[in-house]
Amino acid sequence: PNEVLKLGRSDSVFRFPMVVAQMFQPCTGDRSACDPNGGAVRRTAMVWAVQPQRKSTPLRGGLATLLFIAALPYSDGSTQGHLRGQAVPSPSGSGVPTTGFAGRVAVDLAVYGATPAGLATAIVAAERGLSVEVAVVTGTELGGMMAGGLGWDDVLGVVENDTALVYGNASVYTRFTSLVLAHYRGISPLAANLSHHGTRHEPAVARAIFSTLLAAAGVTVWGDVALQAVELGADGKIASMVLVDSLGDSRSTRTVLAKVYADGTYLGDLLAATGAPFRVGRESRREFGELNAGVVYTMAAPNGGSVFLQGSTGAASPRIPAMSWRMCFSSDPANSVVPLSPPPGYNRSLYLGYLADFAAGRIGSVFDAWSTPRPLPPDGTKFDMNCNPRPLGFVWVGPQKELIVSANTTRRAELVDELRTIALGLLYFQQTDSEVPKANRVTALGYGLCKDEFPNNDHFPTQLYVREGRRLEPRQWFTERDMVPIRPGGRAPLRSGSIAVGSFAIDSFPSGSERPAVAEQNSGATLEGYIDMQSILTSYYTLPADMMLPPSVPNLVVPVAVGASHVAFSSVRLEPTWLLLGGAAGTLIATAVQAGVTPPNVSLLQLQRRVAAIQPLIFYADLPATSPYYTAMQVLGPWGLADTTDPTLLAAPSASLLRAVAANWLVGASLGRNSTVGDARQRPVLPTTVRWADFGPGDQFFDAAILCARIGAFPPPDAKTNFYPYEPITLADLTQWSAKVLGPPVAPAPATHTPSSTVVTRGNGANFVYTNYIRPHTSAHF
Repeated sequence: PNEVLKLGRSDSVFRFPMVVAQMFQPCTGDRSACDPNGGAVRRTAMVWAVQPQRKSTPLRGGLATLLFIAALPYSDGSTQGHLRGQAVPSPSGSGVPTTGFAGRVAVDLAVYGATPAGLATAIVAAERGLSVEVAVVTGTELGGMMAGGLGWDDVLGVVENDTALVYGNASVYTRFTSLVLAHYRGISPLAANLSHHGTRHEPAVARAIFSTLLAAAGVTVWGDVALQAVELGADGKIASMVLVDSLGDSRSTRTVLAKVYADGTYLGDLLAATGAPFRVGRESRREFGELNAGVVYTMAAPNGGSVFLQGSTGAASPRIPAMSWRMCFSSDPANSVVPLSPPPGYNRSLYLGYLADFAAGRIGSVFDAWSTPRPLPPDGTKFDMNCNPRPLGFVWVGPQKELIVSANTTRRAELVDELRTIALGLLYFQQTDSEVPKANRVTALGYGLCKDEFPNNDHFPTQLYVREGRRLEPRQWFTERDMVPIRPGGRAPLRSGSIAVGSFAIDSFPSGSERPAVAEQNSGATLEGYIDMQSILTSYYTLPADMMLPPSVPNLVVPVAVGASHVAFSSVRLEPTWLLLGGAAGTLIATAVQAGVTPPNVSLLQLQRRVAAIQPLIFYADLPATSPYYTAMQVLGPWGLADTTDPTLLAAPSASLLRAVAANWLVGASLGRNSTVGDARQRPVLPTTVRWADFGPGDQFFDAAILCARIGAFPPPDAKTNFYPYEPITLADLTQWSAKVLGPPVAPAPATHTPSSTVVTRGNGANFVYTNYIRPHTSAHF
């Protein structure tokens, strides 16, 4: 009952009362799942730790107040770096498998890949009542980048006060950051401050918190496995998925028969295994009309954008952005591991470009091959450090990245090891090479690998930074156009199927080693393919559900390798955004399973109503979740309710609802009620030459008014009659128009004594439409 867990450093001890479940099961049936020495199943070793009893010394990277899951040694005394077969029981005590890894199992949802998006998918689906299994792919980390190296979550571009307006109050990411903040508050005020509202953390803390959330949801997790086969049915659905134990007995397989599958890998491995169409590489500028597409050479502009340089053809390219590492360094000698010898395969010549960059003044120090040190809690002596993409000596654009995408498990591991050698070799070069200026070497020697991180991987990060791999081909591509405001200061075009808010800049690391013209090399120019933080170009944007759906596989959802162009993917690809997509994916899958349909056939408004309960569908600068208009304006926002006559990011619930805007809302609500996730109805274009005296073709919302007129909401256009498009609408007109466009109210609101001549505000108008026509419609299978 009072076992001692040790994490990382020897003084990091925490005592828990524990319940040990199924450490070893007698070997029965399939003996390939048994320990050859003792005849015991060794796949379900796990600890369910509840109600921490007391703390002896501060736990670096531990969790003083949280439910924690830890791996026990196998029967042969060994331990592994990842969760291996830790069957996580549900809070009620059920859900602990009675067999080992090998065998056949039927579940509601199987998630292949334990990236943050994959875990969010699993957590939300399980919380909504589904039986869920997650497979942690060999060579990857449970929690992906957030637990495998990255310590500063990429929330740049989100104004600090806007965090809840982007990530919501109940999304998996918001819950994650709340637990991070609670953990560091339990250590010290400094630690809490360094956590920056929970968005900055040690990798070990991130991993433990993800384990906590999985346990609380009752998700079963199997680690260090690989995909052996996928069987498709005649209807195109995945019938089964066969997993193989990558590190143990390679003959030990697990066949998973799920109602829905999710690809949670960075590389889109399950997607590819189904034969669904996907892309690798970069589209041309011509294909989608994207400014930043194709082959580009850039340099930073003073206004925060980029200047395109000679050689920027915009041609398509098979090269993808650099794969590298987010290093976790320590400046504390007691917690630092400094390499004393070069790694196997060390190639000094690879790093000489950084000496040239320093000599030319392109970087201030050879150590600037890493990004600026970003301090981490609890005391600021640990640092998240990226690979700096700006030097021309940048070493991360070799052929490994393209090869990794399609490589098998063995070859992929070899290629990842090559990139690991490059990282360790770079640090060794910076610290020891005689041609590196002494001051630079002294700086580099002040950092080493963190002794209390990644103890089973020689303290090196466990997750390769895959910025982009495969991308599914969707019914409708998400592109740069979907992120750029229509008018300065306003919104990007609304995607009616929105299930999350995107907010990061377009940011893509170099793809090739080709250099810009010599004349431009000392003016801030970068290697081919680098798009440097195009925050000036984008605004908050809407992410549609169908970008996660491969059209040819109706029971597969892909929240990571989504259907976005390379340029758009460069903004979507951040972990906080992926967590939002994962939460929406879990909600979609739960809704589909509970309704007995495939994900594409789920009512879109029904999905949006459920997602809006955990995270925003659209960004409003003035609409907190406590607003009485929040749900209506979120659910109807993507369908036109967020459109305004002036460029703004405001919901303006107290402003008057204008007549033309009301017509636009009603058309959107009508389309929404007849849409599914896989078929979001588009607004028809009705060419016409008729007009009202004060309202005609080309005027904002005129097309919506014409549609309403044809339905009979009001008389057709007459050149001698005014429509008064930008005058407030009365309650009487809104009631009449709604009845014509949407039909009789499904559940009429209680009668009030509000005069019919009362002018309707945007907030009250949204609630009127939502309460009478949308909420009852989406409750049918709720």
